[in-house]
Amino acid sequence: LDLPPVQDCTGDKRLDLTIGLSLQLEPVPQIMQHGPGFYYVLQILPVGAQAETQIESRPIDDWRTSHYEMNAAMIYEPYMISIKAINSVGEASADPPIIIGYSYEAQPTVTPTNFVVEEEGDTYAIFSWEFDKSEVNKTQSRIRGEFRGFQIILWEQNQKALTVREQDIGPDVVKNATGNTFTARVENMVPNTKMEAQIAVLNNYFIGVPTETVRFTTQPGCEYQ
Repeated sequence: LDLPPVQDCTGDKRLDLTIGLSLQLEPVPQIMQHGPGFYYVLQILPVGAQAETQIESRPIDDWRTSHYEMNAAMIYEPYMISIKAINSVGEASADPPIIIGYSYEAQPTVTPTNFVVEEEGDTYAIFSWEFDKSEVNKTQSRIRGEFRGFQIILWEQNQKALTVREQDIGPDVVKNATGNTFTARVENMVPNTKMEAQIAVLNNYFIGVPTETVRFTTQPGCEYQ
């Protein structure tokens, strides 16, 4: 008999919409369990907790377990997570690695402001909007999830059901922002067409409430004989 090996786990950032925490575990094969009575103890501690007395421990008796889910009280909150391997001799001799995992996401409660059309071309438009960059990567952000950028929704006037399309603007747009002012160019529009557009913030699973609609008309474009 011997102590069991150190166990590892990973957090799944793209969680089920209703789950608190979703974890992937790599089961320890029986040949490596070094004795009978093998089980895991999952330990979860909110990041920023003042005392280790707030650690929540959950035993996992089935060594075959590769996926574990648990509820969490707060939306998109970080947790320090580790998993111990234990057998009849005792715990693994080394401390298990700690990962940071996040609880579930929800619909963002923040909306961009001052969404305007800066330039209309024949087949494109350049948009600008304001968004508080401090909401990105902060605790208890109104994004309520991992920031995944923005989505511009646009359609031909009076033809939304038939012509609506979505243009995702990825999270790297933050790098090119001037202060809290963002810009993006959307292509592949029809010349000389009345258009309408909105924008909303994205996380992994949800789109926020969009802005008020802006209206513009694309340029006539070139005519060829």
